[in-house]
Amino acid sequence: MTQGSLAPSRSRAREIGVDLARGAAIISMFVAHTAPSAGPGGLFQLSEFLTFPLFALLVGAGAELAARRHGPGVHLVGAVVRAVALLGLGWLLAQSAALVVIVLAPLGLLTLLCWGISRAPSWLVGLVAVLAAAIAPWTIDSSREVWSDAVTSGDTTRMWWLELLISTSYPQAVLVLMAAVGILLTRLLLPRERPKPSAWLPAAVTVAAVCATGAMIVGRLLGQIDFLAYQTTWTEQLFVVVLASAVYAGCVTFASLPVARVALPLAWVGAMTLTLYSLHVAWLAWWVDLFPGRSDDTWLNVVGMSVVAVVVASAWRAARLPHVWRRGPVEGVVGLVAEFAIRVTGVATPDTPEPVSSRQTSRSDAEARR
Repeated sequence: MTQGSLAPSRSRAREIGVDLARGAAIISMFVAHTAPSAGPGGLFQLSEFLTFPLFALLVGAGAELAARRHGPGVHLVGAVVRAVALLGLGWLLAQSAALVVIVLAPLGLLTLLCWGISRAPSWLVGLVAVLAAAIAPWTIDSSREVWSDAVTSGDTTRMWWLELLISTSYPQAVLVLMAAVGILLTRLLLPRERPKPSAWLPAAVTVAAVCATGAMIVGRLLGQIDFLAYQTTWTEQLFVVVLASAVYAGCVTFASLPVARVALPLAWVGAMTLTLYSLHVAWLAWWVDLFPGRSDDTWLNVVGMSVVAVVVASAWRAARLPHVWRRGPVEGVVGLVAEFAIRVTGVATPDTPEPVSSRQTSRSDAEARR
C-alpha cells in the first residue's frame, strides 16, 4: 500500500468518501443557519439549496451500504433504532429556543423508508425518485390550508406531524427523491461487484454534475430559468439534485486520491454528524439566552462552529475509543442500542456481519494511520 494514501482500499475509500460528504453537509449547515450575508457572488447562498438535500442523499447512501453489509432483519432493526433516535432527538431539540427548523425527525422517517428502497432494484429506485419529484410540488400546494388551520388554532401536535410528513421546509417527497439519488449514485460510484470500475468514473460524474450546476446558475443569472430555495418547484428539485450529486461525487473522488489524508478531520466531523448537529442546536439556543434580540447570523458563529466541530471530532478520534464509540458519543449510544436490539430480536445469524460498522471504522482508522 502507498504510504499516506487512502486510495488502495475499496472499503476504506467508500467510508471516507461518504464521511467527507457528511462533513461537508455539516459545514454547509453552519453557513445556512448563521451566515450574515450571501457572500461573494452569492456563493454562500448555495448552502440553502445544498444542506438538507445532501443530508437526505447521504441517508440513502448509508442505507445502500448497510443493505450490503447486513441481511434484511439486521438492517431493519438497525434502521428502526436509528429512526427512533432521530425522531426522539429531533423532538427534543425542537423544544429549544434555537431559531432553526430541526431536520432530524423527517430524516428519521426517511431512514425507515430507505430500508425498503435500498433493497429494491435500480430501475425501481429510479422510478421512486421520479414519482417523488413529480408529487413534491403537489404535496406542498395541497397542504397549505391544513397548515394554515393548524397554525391558526395553535395545535402544536398537529403541526409536528405536518412538519414530519409534509414539511414546507423539508418536504418528505424531496427527501425521498434525494435518498433515491443517493442510493443510485452509491451503486454507480461505489459498486458492490468486482472488478472495481475505472478510477475516472467518480471524477467524470463530478465534472458532469458541476457543469450542470453551473449551467443552471448561469441560466438563472441570465433570467432564462428561475428557482428559489425551499420552494419545491421542479426546477429547484433538479438544481438540488445536481448540486448535491456534485458534492457527493466530488468527495468520493477526493477520497480515492493519495492526498485524501489532509481531509481526514472533515471526515471525522462527518462521522459524528448527529453529535455535532445536537451541539450546534444547543449553542444556538444558548445564544438566544446570552444575547436576547441579537441575531445569530454572524461570521463568528459560522467560523466558530466550524472550528469547534473539527477540534471536537479530531480530539474524539485521537482518544481511539473502542467499538461503536469511535464515531462519536451520540453515535455510540445509538450503536449500542442497535446492537442490543439485534441480539434481543434474534435477527442475527452466524453468517450475519457485525451489526454495526465498527469493524470497517476500526480498519479504516488503522490503515489511514499507516
